[in-house]
Amino acid sequence: VYKGNPIPHPVARALLQPVKEFKLSKAWFSRILESREEDSMTDFQPHSIQDVEKYAENTCSSLLYLSLECLGIRNVNADHAASHLGKATGIFILLKAFPYHCKSKQVYLPMELTLKHNVSQEELFRGENSTGLEEVTYEMASIAKAHLDHARKIQGLPKHSNTALLPALFV
Repeated sequence: VYKGNPIPHPVARALLQPVKEFKLSKAWFSRILESREEDSMTDFQPHSIQDVEKYAENTCSSLLYLSLECLGIRNVNADHAASHLGKATGIFILLKAFPYHCKSKQVYLPMELTLKHNVSQEELFRGENSTGLEEVTYEMASIAKAHLDHARKIQGLPKHSNTALLPALFV
């Protein structure tokens, strides 16, 4: 795509014009693709909430950075807000997809939290609800909320940056 000759895939062809027109950073696409590829090739259970935040940063935040670039916005305050909103969105998406992931024998809840609250993979895969699972969910949701609150307090956002940051409305 960045060499002007995309692979014969509809998504790659569709990206050709916006990449050229908006001078979109290759780094953001690379982060998204590398994180998703790593996720799909391993039995990934994050060890810590920091691992979850890193995954959310590399996927969801990177999409927001690209959205800002499409609007011609390259601003440290907007990027800071996008980082926190992406982390909040990523955590929210993982919590929302939790039942689906369990049916697929995937766990995206951090190991440090499942151990802390005595939640085993077996009970997750059986679909059992427990006080421990509620506590893990609450802690993750609280961290997402803290990122959302932090992003909302950031001052000095350029005009129109809210357009790129609209996905946070769903968190």
